[in-house]
Amino acid sequence: MLYCSFTTDSEPKVIGVRDGMAQVNVKFDRFTDQTTQAEMERFFDFRTYWQHDNHIPPRPFRVEYAELRSRAKLTDFLESDLYYMGCPFMLSRRAREVFELHELGPSYWFDVIIYDKAGLLVSNDYSLFYCPYLGYEAIDFARSRFRLNLSLPASPRWEYIKLPSLQTFEAFCNTKHKIPNIESLVMSEQFDRSLDYFKCRIGPIFMSERLQNAVKEAGLTNAVFPLKTGSVAFAD
Repeated sequence: MLYCSFTTDSEPKVIGVRDGMAQVNVKFDRFTDQTTQAEMERFFDFRTYWQHDNHIPPRPFRVEYAELRSRAKLTDFLESDLYYMGCPFMLSRRAREVFELHELGPSYWFDVIIYDKAGLLVSNDYSLFYCPYLGYEAIDFARSRFRLNLSLPASPRWEYIKLPSLQTFEAFCNTKHKIPNIESLVMSEQFDRSLDYFKCRIGPIFMSERLQNAVKEAGLTNAVFPLKTGSVAFAD
């Protein structure tokens, strides 16, 4: 199966905001449950995430107050300022319905309530989507291809690298102090080949052709499948 990389847009005409940043900001100080922020930050913190015994949330979190920024648009894939491990975006109800028709593996949905700057309700139809990352064991390093961009992001000039094992990958990162980009990932025998969506510890989010086509057919907004600079993954 072929998987294509996926990202969201940063264009003001798509997301409304001009700085390419989040469309909504979560306001923990307006939550009625004041334990939520500490619990979420403790669980999703990138510095300790991989030290957890498992990646199952301790409880179904509820994002009680997300504030829509001035001029921001409510897209189906909605960027927030919660830069948590495994939580790339909030999804509208119709986007969630598309996702739930596909194989996501272990995944979780946290209810979100969105307000405007005046405190008026904008929407309670969104969910924060959490899908735990796959570990290194899902990657066949010997058959995968990595790359470094030697130029500007907008006009990349790639240096291609072979890193045939996890050990050589880690040695490269420790020596160069860089994490290489993914040209193509080949998934190992431990990878679940039924998945339509996944992200490994390295590389972008990947969607199967099935899910990608469903997203396009539904006309979901703020979904980008980069063709020239994107990455692919293969499962035999």
